[in-house]
Parts: sequence; C-alpha cells; structure tokens
Amino acid sequence: MKKVTTLAILLIACLLPYYVDAQPVLSNNYNPSPQPGTIINITRVNTGAITQGASGANITWNFESLSMVNAKTGTFVVPNATPFGASFPNSTIAIAYNPGIEYGSYTANYEFFNVSDAAFLKNGFVNNAATPIAVNYADPKVLLPYPFTYGNAHIDDFSATYTSGTVNVTENGSFTVNADAYGTLVLPYGTIHNVVRLHFIENYTQTIPGFDPFEYTVETYAWYHPKLAYPFFSISSEEVNGSPQPSIIARYIELAGFDDSVEPVGISEVHNPASVKVCPNPMQQSAAVTLDMAQAGNAEVSVYNAAGQLVSNVFTGYLQPGRHILNFAAADLPSGLYLLELTTNQSKQSVKLIIQ
Repeated sequence: MKKVTTLAILLIACLLPYYVDAQPVLSNNYNPSPQPGTIINITRVNTGAITQGASGANITWNFESLSMVNAKTGTFVVPNATPFGASFPNSTIAIAYNPGIEYGSYTANYEFFNVSDAAFLKNGFVNNAATPIAVNYADPKVLLPYPFTYGNAHIDDFSATYTSGTVNVTENGSFTVNADAYGTLVLPYGTIHNVVRLHFIENYTQTIPGFDPFEYTVETYAWYHPKLAYPFFSISSEEVNGSPQPSIIARYIELAGFDDSVEPVGISEVHNPASVKVCPNPMQQSAAVTLDMAQAGNAEVSVYNAAGQLVSNVFTGYLQPGRHILNFAAADLPSGLYLLELTTNQSKQSVKLIIQ
C-alpha cells in the first residue's frame, strides 16, 4: 500500500502543473503578427562581457546599459514585393533589411518565413553579395511548432542547395530549441513584459566541391513575445570547424506603439491535439511519460540525444482519447540532455529530458 500511495503522490505532483501554471505562450493567435508594412528599428550592440543571464520562471533580464554599434530597419512585406519572391513560393511573410543584417558567416538583405497556426518556419534568405544568392531551404527550418511555451523543446532537420557563382553548395544540418525561461526584458529604450527566451543550438555541414566540408555550430539566445514572430533581443555566437568566430552578435529591436500585455494562459488552456510530459525530470532509472490525446490516433514516443540521434522508441501504437501513462526505462542511457518527442497524425510535441 505504501508503494501505491507514493506513486499516487508522484503522479499528482507531476500532473499538477497542467492545471495551476500560467505563463506566456508563443502562438499565431495575434492576427497574425507581423503584418506587411510593419517596420522595426534594429540596433546592434557592443557585447563586451554580455551573458544570456539566468534561466527559469519569472526572470528579469536587465540589458538597459547596452551601447550601439550600428542601426538599421527591417520592413515586413509580402514575399512577392521583393525581387526574390518567386524563389520562396511557400513563404507568407518576408523582411527586407536596410542595410543588410549581420550573421556570423553572412549578411542577409531579405529573410523569408511561413507563419501559420501550426508552426513558425524559416524558408531561407538572400545575402548581400554583389550578385545576391538566394538560399532556399528545401527542408525548411521549423523554428517553432505552435503553441510553444516555457519547458517545451523541439528538434528539426534542414537542408539547402544553392549556387554561388558557378559552384553548387549544399548545407545539411539540425537544430534544437528549448524554451528555457520567461519573464521581463529590460532594454535601453524600455521594458518588454511577457517574453519567452528560446535557446537555439544549430549544427550544419556546408559542402563545396574542391574543399573539405565546413562544420558550423551556431548558438543563439532569443527573447520572443507572443505578439510578434521575431525576437526582441538576441545573442548569437558561432564556431567554424571547432574554432570560435571573433564576433558575438547581439541586437535588439524597437517597434513603435507595441503593446506587451497578454492574457495569461494556463497550460491546460493551450490547445494541442496531443501533449506529453515526463516526471520526474531530471530522472534516473525510470520516469512516467504522460500522454494526453484529444482524439484517437496513431502515436509514437521517441527519445533523441543532444546530437539528434534516436536512442529509444518508448511507444508506437494506436491510442484512444484521454490520458495514458507509459513507463520509460533509461538504465542503459548515459547521463545527459535528451529530447523526448511525441508524434501523432496531427502534431509533434517535444520536451527536454535530463538523465542523471
């Protein structure tokens, strides 16, 4: 009886956050935003000893003392309003930069996205070369499956093939994103409440005939608000073939008249065809995997390591609507960070999992 009582207490502790937690949720509920014609002011800042700050709930990040390196504008437009819209036929919104926006290995004049109720995708970009190169992701970057909130995690693959001059270039890689914090962001011009911080780690290989492959790792912390599918602040660093690049790039945006208020949304109010939770997390030998299915259908629960490799298939089968609790045994897996992913016919949901 003691074991049953202990298990019951554990499950109650695991399930309680479904009903009592409330926090900002990133989704496509705001009309959507950005709308064509929206203009943002973008300021790149000196990084110095800048750090991303703490993770967790209800954090305040104070970056009010940042000093400017350069400034530019970004204008959201319909893709066909750019000279390159035909190269990105699946995009719903584009942003034109003046002048181009700097990343570690390139500068972009345009970026192309698809924003829907299901996800926020990046379809590619056009660089600022004398003869601009359109990099179209044949397998787009699913930056965020919607809805996405604190504690959620996601892993995705992407690929692109493009021509630079007369040379064919291919890029293949994957990235992980973890919503590791939420709270209040203090910038030099003011304060943005109700932000969610996302931690991106991107690994990809660039192949150019006649050269050894280039291996890239890009790490970015980005602060998003539910009303805008674009970060208000970001810090990004890059390694090429294991060597850190000299510049850490940090920038913030300012949007005139922006209203940062949102109606708090409890976890139980977020509509998902299916959801998944692991408890305890961090775990050791085993954990309970709780699935909530809004409708009957096929489901698969898989576990991936930090490199994106499948290490365990927890469940594959057909489930009826309702709550299902599975046992995940991890005795054979080394300690570290993993992603546990639930895939159904309607959606894909992931959670960050730590094995001790």
